[in-house]
Amino acid sequence: MIQKTLLALCAWFVSITVLPAAEVAELPKSLFISISALEKVPDARIREWFEHIAAYHRQPGTPQRIDSLVLTGIAEADPADPDGTSALLLASPPPGMGSKGYHPARHQLDIVSQYFKCFDSIYVGTMNLRWRGPGNAYTAGIQDADFRRRNIRFSTNIMDRFIATYPGLKFRWYISYEANLNYFTNPKIKDAYAAYNLELGNEMKARRNTDILWSPNFWSRYNSVPETNRAALAANLKDHFSRVPITEVHFQDHRGGSSALLHSRRFTVDDTRRYYDLLAGLGGPSVRVNVEMFVRSEQTGRGAAPMQHADYVQRMKDYAKAHLPLGASWEIRQWYAAHQGAPTCTATGKPPESKP
Repeated sequence: MIQKTLLALCAWFVSITVLPAAEVAELPKSLFISISALEKVPDARIREWFEHIAAYHRQPGTPQRIDSLVLTGIAEADPADPDGTSALLLASPPPGMGSKGYHPARHQLDIVSQYFKCFDSIYVGTMNLRWRGPGNAYTAGIQDADFRRRNIRFSTNIMDRFIATYPGLKFRWYISYEANLNYFTNPKIKDAYAAYNLELGNEMKARRNTDILWSPNFWSRYNSVPETNRAALAANLKDHFSRVPITEVHFQDHRGGSSALLHSRRFTVDDTRRYYDLLAGLGGPSVRVNVEMFVRSEQTGRGAAPMQHADYVQRMKDYAKAHLPLGASWEIRQWYAAHQGAPTCTATGKPPESKP
């Protein structure tokens, strides 16, 4: 029954009349989905998101089109082996395979996989081990050769199990280990990321020779970076990308991540545009913007509540005016709430009563 509903929805979007771009103020994009974050999300809500996308966001050539889906957090470390020599895939084992290495209580990836055929492309990422040393994972962690090796071993294990679970699926890769690219003014950090992204990228291509996406961040506003550091940053970024098989970069706009900071430290569309120009000018991977569609708590600086609908509309207007191409954006939970303003689509495939 579910399969019939999905096929009907995927065919249905062709006949849908969409609102004009000026009214929806939305640019075409892709979306992330963190499988590990769905543990407490009702199954019906997960289906609701995808049925809405299939019905209203797949019309070719329209502003609100969603092209691709990027999977991340698709596994978790086995509690009996927290260092990562084994991982539990959040899906049921395929027919004929034993249950070892799978998590019977977690089936969200099974639900999401039913909608893979509704997208132009699926990108598959893994997840990262927790850095337990001093500093953070983007400085000390990435420079720890043993930690890099354990993350790669963990990731390759997940990749092998994913391929075994979904044989024949055509997909692209996503590197889940993020970065603060402002740290790349330090050549040691740049070299550590080059070593990691090269080795992991080669492991990915050995399993499926296809495009590789990465979504790093910038934590310092563009004008706060001295000109000499900008020059070093550009040179080191160019060197990094010349050494790794990454083909696409959808960098985070950090407007959600900085939303709880002092006003002077909050990122703006101008910061996004300038960093886009910097990356696009390197002559390396293709570059797009990952829109952070959440806000942090002003009290704690943490959390990821969906941004207000009016702010979402304004963000889309900002990027349209700046002629910035949008890529995979974070993420489907925040997008649905911010884009809709309120949930309107049922999980049965029935069209929403309000405007999409």
